[in-house]
Amino acid sequence: MSEFFRESQDLNPRDQTLLQLYAATGCSIDSLPYTAEFEELVAKLRATGDGRSKSEILKKLLTLRKAGKLPRLTTAPVSERDSDSLRKPTEEPQGHRAPFGSSSGEGDRRRPVIGMNSNYRSESSEAPAYTLITAGYFDSVTRAGGIPIVIPPLPEESAVNDVLDLLDGIVLVGGADLDPRRDGFMAHPSMRLLDERRETFDRMLVLLVATRKLPVLGIGSGMQLLNVSQGGNLHLHVPDDLPQALPHSDVMDRQHRHPLLVEADSTMGRVYGEGEIRVNSSHHMAVDEVAPGFRITARAPDGVVEAIESEDQSWFAVGTQFHPQSSSASSLDLRIFEELVLACEERAIVLGQGVVE
Repeated sequence: MSEFFRESQDLNPRDQTLLQLYAATGCSIDSLPYTAEFEELVAKLRATGDGRSKSEILKKLLTLRKAGKLPRLTTAPVSERDSDSLRKPTEEPQGHRAPFGSSSGEGDRRRPVIGMNSNYRSESSEAPAYTLITAGYFDSVTRAGGIPIVIPPLPEESAVNDVLDLLDGIVLVGGADLDPRRDGFMAHPSMRLLDERRETFDRMLVLLVATRKLPVLGIGSGMQLLNVSQGGNLHLHVPDDLPQALPHSDVMDRQHRHPLLVEADSTMGRVYGEGEIRVNSSHHMAVDEVAPGFRITARAPDGVVEAIESEDQSWFAVGTQFHPQSSSASSLDLRIFEELVLACEERAIVLGQGVVE
């Protein structure tokens, strides 16, 4: 491992990942329009021995990255200093997925492949069995820089693992209600349950994703599934469980929205920043007890949980009760998907898919 990476050992895991990300990005520094600013920050990063100072410099580098002033990871070295620290595409064994940044042509690079589950309808007298997904999910992943792949409700765990081997991240899409009887609770009369085949698959999928610490974004019931799978539980009907809560759905208004209060030191804080935030709302269930290892990072003004995040810095796991992929979402909401894509890129480096020792 290069001396540059040895210097990162006193940083937390996320900052170590960012250090490696920007060291790799620096290989194309000659093509950057902000070369002087980038070089100055990297020089300071190399010179300082203080972990806190390094963390602050990395935050500035991350600001440049999110402002679009740095390219994504590349394996085109422009100096001998970096040429040995990156994996060349030609060195990959045949049949192996190319790492982030590898090129099949000038200016080309592999984008993160993001899998997503889908809704499922069993066969009926009117129609055969089929699976479906609203376009907002895969369109949002595409706009954020990823490649979306829809996963059908596979019955065998071995097949699901084979699919996960091909993916860099996961979106758990929304849908109908989780069956609380699977978790030892009684069903509420208001519930419209997921198809049994879909829910069985979804529960298997999220456990395998957690075992791998694959970056994951859960949306709507996808957030509820993430919470339940990791040991949390749910309010089964907000109007009954929290009678003082504000309306969280309106059958007459698909654009129904309410304010959002976010924690500044979180993914939600990075996405939305300061100022008034309003998000769409269409749900009657909600997170009650948060799973161990997770924390609440956004609430509605009435206290209803609207976002959770993993406290494990080595696992990007974020859930939103609102729907950032919806046509009623704001332009800021797309940045949640961009955070997922960035987490996939960071994880690739940790696993050695973009940088090698």
